[in-house]
Amino acid sequence: SKDWVTVIKFRISGQGASLFGDGFAVFFTNHATFIPGKMWGVTDMFRGFAVGFSTFRNTEFSRYHRDIALYVGDGENSAFIQDKDHTGCYSKYRYHEKRQDFSVDNYAVVKIGYEGDTQTVRVSIDEKNTGEFHTCFTD
Repeated sequence: SKDWVTVIKFRISGQGASLFGDGFAVFFTNHATFIPGKMWGVTDMFRGFAVGFSTFRNTEFSRYHRDIALYVGDGENSAFIQDKDHTGCYSKYRYHEKRQDFSVDNYAVVKIGYEGDTQTVRVSIDEKNTGEFHTCFTD
């Protein structure tokens, strides 16, 4: 089958009440090994897609900010264009270390799925590990 799903448990936390660092991305590309670049430290020239988890709203690109965003690469053009509206959603997956419910046991879970026949990416998020996922986007 050309369809697959990957499940990732993660926790982003910090002492700030709303933003913690720059975030991270998960890449599904044609590259067999790491190639450094400007997209969360990885090259933005790839065939495939990346799902970015942004934890900082840059002032100059704030109107395009999504907490979770899809970046699609065709292998010829940059997939990481910051002043462009990317498919994505807002999500409260961050943990503030001074919150009453802060614990190393608290984390978020994301499901990233791909349907090969339709070349569709689906991202669902369970922000507080409750077992209930909501769809962030399907594209």
